[in-house]
Parts: sequence; C-alpha cells; structure tokens
Amino acid sequence: MSSSTSSLSSTRKESHAPHALPIMEEPKPRTTYELSTEQWVSDTCDLLANNTWPTDKPLVIDMGCGWHADFRRQGFLSIAKALTGNTSAHKLVLRHIIVEEDVVDGVFQNMLLHNQSLRSITLQHWKKSLPPTVMNAVIEMTSLEELLLDDCKMQNATTLGDVMVAKRSLERLVLSQVGFLDEQEGWGSFAKSLAKISSEGVKRLELNNMRLSGDDLSLLLQAIIDNGSDHPSSSLTHLALENLGLGSKHASQLAQMLQCNDKLTSLSLRGNNLNGTSIQILAEHGLKHNGTLRFLSLGRNPVGDDGAQYLVDCLVNQLPQQQKDNNRPTQALQRLDLESADIWHKGCLVLAKGLANMVGLERLDMNGNDMKECATEMLQSVSSNMTIQHISGIQRFLTSSKGSTQQSSSGSSKTEEEWKKVGYLLRLNRANLRRMLAAPFALSLWPHALERSSNDPDVLFYMLKQAPYIASSSRRIRR
Repeated sequence: MSSSTSSLSSTRKESHAPHALPIMEEPKPRTTYELSTEQWVSDTCDLLANNTWPTDKPLVIDMGCGWHADFRRQGFLSIAKALTGNTSAHKLVLRHIIVEEDVVDGVFQNMLLHNQSLRSITLQHWKKSLPPTVMNAVIEMTSLEELLLDDCKMQNATTLGDVMVAKRSLERLVLSQVGFLDEQEGWGSFAKSLAKISSEGVKRLELNNMRLSGDDLSLLLQAIIDNGSDHPSSSLTHLALENLGLGSKHASQLAQMLQCNDKLTSLSLRGNNLNGTSIQILAEHGLKHNGTLRFLSLGRNPVGDDGAQYLVDCLVNQLPQQQKDNNRPTQALQRLDLESADIWHKGCLVLAKGLANMVGLERLDMNGNDMKECATEMLQSVSSNMTIQHISGIQRFLTSSKGSTQQSSSGSSKTEEEWKKVGYLLRLNRANLRRMLAAPFALSLWPHALERSSNDPDVLFYMLKQAPYIASSSRRIRR
C-alpha cells in the first residue's frame, strides 16, 4: 500500500462525502480522493493483516460516522477477523456499534480471545446490552491493561466485578454512564468484588457520570473502606468518583475511606454536592489523618468560604510544627483542585494567607473563584513558600492589564504589579532556584545551574542578585 497518515488525514478533513471518516489514520502516502467506509475498512484490514497499523494510534470503529446499514455486519466481521492475529494495534475504540448479537458473541469474542496485543479497549455508546461472553473474553485477555465503558448497558454487575479482581494485567477500569438490566441487583456484586482488590488487582478505578441510588453509593463507599481495612497491600492507588451525587450524607464514609486506604495517592470527587459541612468532615476526620494522598480534586462542588477555611486549617496543621522548619514539606498533598468551587473573596483570602504554611503543595487550581482582590496576601505567602509552582486562575490578572496601565487607578496598578510578582516567584519556584539559593550549594555546580537558566533573563537576574558571588565563582571554575 502507498498511503500516508498526513495526506490521508487531510483528505478526510476536506471530504464532504457522507461516508468519510475523519478519525481514522494509516501510515503510507496515497492519492487524494474521497474515502468511503468500504475503502477505509479494506485498507484497514490490509494494514492489520500485515501488522503495519501504527502502534501509537487507536483503531477507532465508529458506526455513527458513515456506516450504512447494509455494510455494518460485513465491515465489522472483516475488521474483527483481521484483528484476530494482529500484533501492531494496541488500542481499540468501538463506538455506536450496531450489529447482530451473534456477530458480537461469535467472531468478536473469538478475536478477543486470540489477540494478545490489545492493551486498551474502549466501548462507547453501545446500542445493545453487552453480552456476558464479551466480558468473559476480556477476563481471559493476558495483554489488556485498560478497559473503558461509556454509555453501555450490561445484564448485571457480576462480570464487571470479576474483571476488576481476576484480571491481573488490568491497571485502569473506567465506568461512565454504565447501567444494568437487572436493576434489582444494582451494584451489589460489583461492590463485593471491589472490597476484595488485592495487590494484583486494578490500580486506577474511575466511576463517573452515573445516577446511583443512595444504597448503591453507600455500598460502593463501604466496599472501598473494607478494601483498605482488610487488604493493606491493595493495588488501588487512583480513585475517581465524579458526578455521582455524593453529598453531606456520604461525607463520613469518604473521610473513613481516606483514613483506611494508605495506598491511595489520587482522589477526584469533582462535580458532586459536597458543601462546607461535608468538607469539614472530610478534612478533619479524613484528610488530616492521611499521609499518602498527593492529589485531591474538589472542583465543581459547592465548597464555599467555610469549606475553604476547613481545608486551610487541615493542611496547615496536618503535621507537627517542627516539620515546618526550613521549608520542609508539611503534608503529602501536592495538588489541590478547587476549580469553580463557589469560593468568594473571604474564602480566597483565607486560602491566600494559608498558602504560606502549605509547604509541599505544588499546584493549586483556583479557576472560577473570586481571587482578584487577594494579590497582597498571595504575594506575601508565595514570597515565603518555595514549593508552590502553579496557581491556576491568576493568569488572567497577569495579562488583562497590558496596554491599560496608564488608565488604571493607583490601587489597581498596585494590584496588577503584585500579581506580576506572584507570577515571577512561581516561575522561580518551578526552576527550583529559590530553594537552591537558600540551601548550601557546591560552587562547582553553579555553571550547570547558570546554563540551565540562561534562557530566562528574569531567573538569571534573580540568581545573580541573590547570590552575586556565583558570577566570579563560575568564571574561576571555568578557568
């Protein structure tokens, strides 16, 4: 074959034919023409049969994009058969699949059982319920590391639980808008499996965008608690529970979950209903007693000013005072996401002041909150905190005033200058130069530090201003 990824991609973008597929790619040059679904399937099967499909490109089969009814069965069968012995395709994405159950139950299942190279499978917008045989085949796959189900229905949760526990190679399981035909069972069997995750189970679990009953939510949270209590060597390190309707009645279980799971390093609770009272329970009874969590997302929750105060109190007082000396990290948490968390001026002031003592925190996301008038407090905190590197949400204050300084009032100009200084100090922190200058540093290493900083005149100026001796030292060392 003589087709190219670049020429074929541009062809598909320009094509207005109803069967053109803009999401597929192949590696070799080809003459520009309108690519039909039939032609794409033929070319794809050739690439798969010859093991020349690019390993870094997902193979996306989207029947919602130009697959007419008369061709669906034949095209799907052809690709499934070509994939059976293929070793070059590592990621498979199936969207809007509309084929008879015997095709999925037969040829597709056989492909899964005999393909030992697929590492990631995504099933999205599946029009019919997934047959149990497909999930059983997934369990038998030795190469699969990632499984994503989005907008799919299954008979029950039993096979999902089996995949999570029995599939030893699986590292990530993502379930979004997943439902079960057996509504009476609900998530019960999945919760039982979740409680049994051992050192060889799934590492990253994401349950997002689902309307679960209060009983199902409690079952899942209790299963995570039991997993941390009964399996200290549990493999679960990343957990996302986003847009599930978690609220104040679940706060105690969330706090207990943080106490029990000392392997958990990342927790996302975005898009729930956790208010200030919920955050108080989560912070005082959970986060304060957790020494392993590195990332916490509370974005798009009604955290409010009270919730911001509880978080600051927790993060500032998480470890003993003696560990705050010499700018040593005082908490495990390195990244805190509070995007659009209903935090107004009062709460932002609390966070800005508290940041001075949150040594160890590297990223703070404050997009969508009322931060504009906190420049003075933020500057004071960042001046003493040498670990914070990124504060999302301040960029608009650094760029919005270009060309308008003369028209600004003196107070506004002062605020703008303070935000610029905050941005400058964050850049120095990202370069790790402030901590470098504050600690003993071998003279022989300064030339290397200067070389790495030469592309940023502001950083270089800061180094020479704070430690002018390094200029003469560097010349002496170079000689």
